[in-house]
Amino acid sequence: MTERQMTIIKTRCVNRLEPSSPPPPPPPPQQDILIPPILLVSLRSDDEFIRERRIKEEMNEPNLNEWDDTKLHDRVHPEDIPIIKNTRLRLFKAPDVPTWIFTKDGQYSVKSGYHQLTKPGTEHFLPNHTMTTLWKQLWKLNIPPKIKHFWWRVMHNALPVANNLARRRLKVIPDCIFCGDAQESILHLLFQCRFAKEVWELSPLHIEPGQLESRDLLDDIMQYLFKSSNQAMSKEYLFPFIGWRLWKARNELFFNNKRWAIPEIIHNAMMDFKLWTDSQAIPNISLLKHGKPKATTLQEIMHHTSSFVCCVDASWLDSQSRAGIGWILYSPQGRCVLRGFSSVAPVTTALEAEALALKEALFHLRRLNYVDVTFCGDSMLLYCDLEKIKKMPHSVPGCLEIQSYLDDITALSLNSFDFKFICRNDNSVADLLAKSARSQNLPFTISWEY
Repeated sequence: MTERQMTIIKTRCVNRLEPSSPPPPPPPPQQDILIPPILLVSLRSDDEFIRERRIKEEMNEPNLNEWDDTKLHDRVHPEDIPIIKNTRLRLFKAPDVPTWIFTKDGQYSVKSGYHQLTKPGTEHFLPNHTMTTLWKQLWKLNIPPKIKHFWWRVMHNALPVANNLARRRLKVIPDCIFCGDAQESILHLLFQCRFAKEVWELSPLHIEPGQLESRDLLDDIMQYLFKSSNQAMSKEYLFPFIGWRLWKARNELFFNNKRWAIPEIIHNAMMDFKLWTDSQAIPNISLLKHGKPKATTLQEIMHHTSSFVCCVDASWLDSQSRAGIGWILYSPQGRCVLRGFSSVAPVTTALEAEALALKEALFHLRRLNYVDVTFCGDSMLLYCDLEKIKKMPHSVPGCLEIQSYLDDITALSLNSFDFKFICRNDNSVADLLAKSARSQNLPFTISWEY
């Protein structure tokens, strides 16, 4: 083999092992994608969550569970420091989780997302003001939910009539299925078709001939129906049922080739109206059964339990003033064992003050080695949430406003503590302690009764 042949073989081997040119650079990120600001919280990377949590932990005073003022002033803008200091630190560290601030429990729902997108001032949706007012008026009517949904689709041009289907490039017959004289639109099908006009004029609504035909806008027709349907201004209107039955008659003719007579449509609409109004007069058993929780009396709790009972309450004026907390512990025989009270730094709401009072009472009674204690209070939302959490085998979200308190209370309580909602009159002693602590700015105190 000649020297030239060996050089060619060596060059080919090197070319197979080493690419002749470096790989192309990654494509530049797209700049035209717009993300709504309310969704950015859920798009942060894991590194950003870890870095943010590390900063939080560095700003805490060691073993004091309080914010470090020096580190806050070194790292945070002065305008943001009061907001950060209003955030109560948890007793137990927990992983950060994204929350949705537009619901009470912090969990996202389609309803809350839709409300944020359609509320006034957003760029996503700018509805007609008159139509929005009419929809709110219709929403207050005492009619079945399916009929409300039907009229919502009417007002938003969302029914699958011929002209809407044609705009979506579906091959359909464009003529009105009732009369065949014009293109089938929502306005024509429900109000301007000669078949529909006859239904409205023969109904008990006393629609004068030509009134609907002379109005070319849907909002004008809706305003006219609201004014003429019920002069007594009752919430019980007949016209939503007539429109619903007209749509049902159209579908019956379109899908089953069965034509309903005009008297039959009016009769069915009046029967729907009567059945609905009659059903509203019957008490809803499920609402009676699962209505507002009933408070337990302190005497009943004492009678049915052999554990200690601790009554807890808070006193709150506003978010700028100091609050007061107080609790009193009773033995199983009903004798007062100890009292605790203190004035505390301002909190945002009365509910937060109640949660803080319960957390402090639970923390100090556990520190004093009390177990098997039933905690009672007159904050329905707080204590009913805790009763629900105790019954669930897995954690459930509570009120977002006090979620951190609920997490601490649940972690502190384990299985040796219980919670009961009592009436305000039975909590008068704890209430008096909290009011005295707030009004006199009393320091933290625990006193034993002998």
